[in-house]
Amino acid sequence: MKGIPSVRYFSKGDFEADHQFWDACQGQDGVMYFSNNDGVIVYDGERWHKVPLPNHSSSRCLSISDNGTVYTGGYNQLGIIVKDNLGNYQYESLVDSLQLGKEKLENVWKIHTYKEKVFVRTFKQLIIINGKSTTVLPAIQKFKFSYFLNGHYYVQEEGEGIFRYDEEHKNFEKLIDDQPFQNQLMVGCHAPAGSRYHYLVSEKGYIYRFDPKTKEFELIKKLLGTDDRASYSLLYKENQILIGTLNSKVISYHIDLNDTLSSVNPFQELKAEAVHSLYLNQQDNLWVMLNNGLNFVEMDAPIKTVFDKASVYDLKEQYGKIYLATNKGLYYSSHSQKGNTYLPAFEKAHNIGGQVWSLASIGGKLYVNHDNGLFLIENNQTKRIGQVEGVWKTIPSQQGGKYLICTYSGIYTATLNDSGQLQVEHKIEGFEESTRDIQPASEPNTYWVCHGYKGVYRIHMDEELSRVTSLEHFTEKDGLPSIYNINVHIWKGNEVFTTNSGTYSFNTQKLTFEPFNSLNEILGTDKNIRQLIAYKSLNWFIKDDELGYFREGEKELHTDLFAAFKGSFNRSMEKVVPLSDNQVLVGTRSGLYLASIRAQENLGNIPTVITNIRYEFDTTTRVLPTSGEQLYKLPNQTRQLRIEFSCPQLLDKGNIRYSYKLDDIDQNWKEWDETSFAAYNYLRAGTYTFNVRGKSPTGEIAHATSIRFQILPKWYETTWAIVAFICLSLLIAYLGFRQLRKNYRVKEQKIRAESTKAQKLLQLELEQLKLTQEKLQISQAKEALEQDVIDQSKELVNFTTLLARKNQVFLEQREQLQEFEKQINNERNRKVIKQMIRTLNIHLAEEKHIQVFDAEFERIHNDFFHTLREQFPELNQRELRLCAFIKMDLTNKEIAPLLNISTRGVESARYRLRKKLQMSHEDALADFLKSFMDQPQHGDS
Repeated sequence: MKGIPSVRYFSKGDFEADHQFWDACQGQDGVMYFSNNDGVIVYDGERWHKVPLPNHSSSRCLSISDNGTVYTGGYNQLGIIVKDNLGNYQYESLVDSLQLGKEKLENVWKIHTYKEKVFVRTFKQLIIINGKSTTVLPAIQKFKFSYFLNGHYYVQEEGEGIFRYDEEHKNFEKLIDDQPFQNQLMVGCHAPAGSRYHYLVSEKGYIYRFDPKTKEFELIKKLLGTDDRASYSLLYKENQILIGTLNSKVISYHIDLNDTLSSVNPFQELKAEAVHSLYLNQQDNLWVMLNNGLNFVEMDAPIKTVFDKASVYDLKEQYGKIYLATNKGLYYSSHSQKGNTYLPAFEKAHNIGGQVWSLASIGGKLYVNHDNGLFLIENNQTKRIGQVEGVWKTIPSQQGGKYLICTYSGIYTATLNDSGQLQVEHKIEGFEESTRDIQPASEPNTYWVCHGYKGVYRIHMDEELSRVTSLEHFTEKDGLPSIYNINVHIWKGNEVFTTNSGTYSFNTQKLTFEPFNSLNEILGTDKNIRQLIAYKSLNWFIKDDELGYFREGEKELHTDLFAAFKGSFNRSMEKVVPLSDNQVLVGTRSGLYLASIRAQENLGNIPTVITNIRYEFDTTTRVLPTSGEQLYKLPNQTRQLRIEFSCPQLLDKGNIRYSYKLDDIDQNWKEWDETSFAAYNYLRAGTYTFNVRGKSPTGEIAHATSIRFQILPKWYETTWAIVAFICLSLLIAYLGFRQLRKNYRVKEQKIRAESTKAQKLLQLELEQLKLTQEKLQISQAKEALEQDVIDQSKELVNFTTLLARKNQVFLEQREQLQEFEKQINNERNRKVIKQMIRTLNIHLAEEKHIQVFDAEFERIHNDFFHTLREQFPELNQRELRLCAFIKMDLTNKEIAPLLNISTRGVESARYRLRKKLQMSHEDALADFLKSFMDQPQHGDS
């Protein structure tokens, strides 16, 4: 069983060039070159590079010489592809240097290299280049096809036949006339190992056998239909011819030494496009140049498809066939897998569709455990066994001759009848749970059953297997981390329970579950181990939906090869069947696969290649050469350094992963990742070594490659700057010392002077303190005096108020008496009244109490009258008193009795006073008089 080769398709979105490809070759470093309508497309395994020809013509052919020179040709163009020291691929024309006359060259259709010679074929001529000399051989009609076999160059000329180049005479020797193949264009010629014949393939699919010695030529077989056309053919693995066609993609034929052709078709997954050309690379893998893109076929891929029609749950080899249990029924292979068959032709078994969970081989017969029950497959016939439904699996019991049928709701027993067929007996009483995951325990008649949602059961049965005698249910309280997703396995004789938090074993003494440390140290406890198989020196596991293995005595987990399977397994029903130490069958939701394990090794002869180095400085991006071992020097203000890399010689392996480390920055190698570049931002000044290595999906590690670069220091961090700084520092230190000594002396003198000054200042401060105390005393006395003035002013106001009230009373009594006098007719009484009025007038006119007021007011308000009289000498005594009353905030009504005038008279007096004080109408008289003593006086300096 070989399986289908792995196929990868590259579209225009990958290579970003025209969709048509014509030819290919591979450089000694593993880099692939492709002829394309846009020129030559270069692929280093990670990046595509487009190299246009000068006249923008298509590149029609490619060839590489023994010394690694890549030749290409187009319309009126012949040249080579070179890689400069910056990692860029360029085209260099040879037309002028070889004096080929490009105007007559026309299209170059094929280039062959042999030793130091280059054979360039156009329709009209063959140009043989040997160093700097050229030999030109013209065509009679048209050169349509050419090939190299066993050191000889052959060419087909239209209407003439096939010729062989004679090196000695520098001409052509005719081998085959055109008539036998009726002017059919040949697309390939091959010499299988051990055969003296050449086999030519024509464009119509005919295979001819030709003996170059006897020149015998005969038709062997027609391979293609009338509507198909062959475009290219090549020999694979010494005796297998691969033919690219315009309609049927790629077909394969095996040729034995008896000229027997057997068809093999390993290319079912190729993209359905017209094939232009085929190319076998250094690893014997196939590149297919299509009319619309590229196909890469890994002929010996580590993972190959065996079956892809349904989800696979189990498989068994029985009756010389392979049977598969799937979600779409039972499938079986229609023939034994021998010879060159790549993919077994699986057919679906009749009358047994739907969900098949597992298969059991019992007594030389095959039993199908199905969603609908248990079935026997024999002589291509299907027979139902009993009426049991929902069968997970059928296993031997611990008692010989009896079997357990495990179902959705309990367990049934079965035995073999006289004809060797299973016969259902009865259901075991006392246990109704689903028994998908069941495993015999070490004790007799005892079984472990793991339920996906309820934990773990241990059931004990009686000798007749008729009922459960003891049932134990284990959950978190018994040491399990959780009741969910537990599975039981027998691993190297141990009962092992896998959980979401590592593996556990059962302690029969304590009746508890304990961590199984020997496995936890290898597999960890962070993810669920859902499958565990020990097979020879390998231990297989499925860890959180990821397949892998570890070798006996080692702790390294190998999962790289199986990364494509992640997420594709049937949960808790994963199928892994080791076939040998290096092959394993894997059942997934998408089918059955064959994985081949290859010994991992460090590929010291395969380098990891630095393809591009560039850095950003200021606003520009600059590129560094990738060749040589020089120390790259980068300016200090480098914003980013980007290093791109690839493993061209591992490009056949699939997605290459990389690990890198920058010394002094990275403590350890980075985790393996498919990112094919590393970027560092704003590195500090210093010298660094960057190391990178590639790793294939099969675990092969390419040789690490290193580059050294230096981030230059800033100008003040350079050696000369540091030396200058040291010298300057010493000079500054010396001058500083001298200045320090001078400053010490000056400071000493200053201290002495300051000490003397301080003594004087102390004395002055004492005197100042004494003055301050005296000022404080004066201030306190002043405050006391001011308070006394305030108190006296209040008394004076009270006195004046009382005086005003007394005079007011006298005025009111006088007015009343005057009224009363008018009403009295008696003269005597009238005289009495008049005497009383005169007495009141005398009392009101008395100046003595007013004089007392004047004196007190003058004393309290610090010569207010005197100062006011000096400023305004025209003021009389009554006006001075009016000023005093106003200053004391007395109203006109209060002032009138004090001046023995009416209120209106007070208003008139105020008016006259404003005029004498030379005040405007807007100025407030009261405010003026209140602040009079505080204003600078006339004559004050």
